[in-house]
Amino acid sequence: MLFDDLFEEQGKSFIVDQDGNLITKDKQYEKKHKLNIVDNLFNVCNQKKIKTDFKKQKSDLILTQTKKKESLYLAYSPLKINDWMVGYIVPVHAAQESYTFIIHYETLLATFLGLIVLSLIVYLAHSSSRENKYLIHLSEIDPLTSIFNKETTQKLIDQKLNNKEHCCFLILDVDALKSVNDNYGHAIGDKVLENLDLLFKNHFRQSDIVGRIGGDEFIILIQDENIAESRIQSLLQKVNELKIEELKDFKLSISIGIAFAPNGTTFMELYRHADQALYQTKRTGKNNYKIYKNDEN
Repeated sequence: MLFDDLFEEQGKSFIVDQDGNLITKDKQYEKKHKLNIVDNLFNVCNQKKIKTDFKKQKSDLILTQTKKKESLYLAYSPLKINDWMVGYIVPVHAAQESYTFIIHYETLLATFLGLIVLSLIVYLAHSSSRENKYLIHLSEIDPLTSIFNKETTQKLIDQKLNNKEHCCFLILDVDALKSVNDNYGHAIGDKVLENLDLLFKNHFRQSDIVGRIGGDEFIILIQDENIAESRIQSLLQKVNELKIEELKDFKLSISIGIAFAPNGTTFMELYRHADQALYQTKRTGKNNYKIYKNDEN
């Protein structure tokens, strides 16, 4: 029956009628434990409450004693057949030993649940960290072109300048972007910026800094000043060759102003110098570049 294995066969289930007469017997159990099982439960557990419950067909779990003063746990419940009762009886000492067995498995279960909770906490912490990194990333990039925004660009360039590194600072303007917006619509103008962004990222090295500071203006910091001019000349050609389907034969171009660090010691100084060079480029026909030269030169 249900609890035979749990209490290592020290307990026994049975069926009796409302007068306590045994309906079932287990000859093998009698033989194994060398027991002479009586025919009537009340001859073993002669308590008034048990007899009353059996008459009224009530369920209960009680602590009882045999006539030999052995303490037993007795559970019984109506079987709903011929006023029969199904019962289970187990010595108290056996039930207590088995309770230790249950505690052991409760400990294993608690440990298992603890590991699940710990794993959940680690997962949530990891997810939160990943989400925070993603939010930080979003705060650093330009939403249209997915390159660095103005604030992040300036911060990264300032870090390079603090290290007194020699580098080349570029300001790029997209020529005639206003004309594209007016004639083809702002959606096409945005597409031009997105295509230029991809071109810039692929053209320059990973160690270079590429950022958009607003409108049609980009800033690029080239780490290796020795290759800066050749890379800029190549970039001008690639922009001229860039095809946007909606623009048909419209040729794109950019104007560039260049300043070299550490001649300019801060971001704003380099920006002013490169901006002056950019102004000279636009005055002389655009689609080209000029290098800033100070008054001494």
